[in-house]
Amino acid sequence: KWVRPTGMIYEKFDESMVVKADQLPKIEDFEEFTIGLDFALNMAAVLIGWIGDKIYIIDDYGSYNMTSEMFNAEIIGRWKDYLPKLAYIYCDPSGGERIQNIYNGIKANNSVEPGLDSVSNYMEKDRFVICDRCTGVLTELYNYRRDELGRIIKENDHFMDGLRYGIFSRVSGGIIALV
Repeated sequence: KWVRPTGMIYEKFDESMVVKADQLPKIEDFEEFTIGLDFALNMAAVLIGWIGDKIYIIDDYGSYNMTSEMFNAEIIGRWKDYLPKLAYIYCDPSGGERIQNIYNGIKANNSVEPGLDSVSNYMEKDRFVICDRCTGVLTELYNYRRDELGRIIKENDHFMDGLRYGIFSRVSGGIIALV
C-alpha cells in the first residue's frame, strides 16, 4: 500500500484507478492518443489514451542523460502501435529547439494550476485510469505535493509534468505553437 504524504496534490487519486495491462481497452477502441514529454536531464514521457471523456494512462518511460533524438527514437519504438492515432506529443515548452527532434512534437500548455485542476477533475469524476506498469507516474503521484506555504515541491516531478502536459494541453485546445 502507498502512503499519502501531507500536501499531496492529487489527493483524489485512489488505488482503485490502477488496472493491469490486460484490463486496458484494445488499441482500436481508443479515439486517440497523446504523449506528454518533460525535458530535463531526467526526461520523462507519458502515453495517454482517450475514449470519450475518460483517460487511460497507458505507459510511461523515463531516461537519464539521453539526447532528445535518442529519447524520441526510444518512445517511438516502444509505442509504435499507437502512432496511427497519435494526435501530438505535447512537449515541455522550455525544451526550445529540442522539440523539433520529437515526432509530432509541439509546445505544451504549461499553465500549472489550471493543468493540475484538469487532471484532478478527471480523478474526482472517476474518469482517470492508470496501468500498473506506469511505475514512474505512480511513484511520483504519491510524492507530488505542496509545502506548508502551498508551493509545489519541485523534485522528482518529471512524470507529473509529462502527465499534465499530455492531458491539459489536449483539453485546453493546447496547441500553443507548432514547431
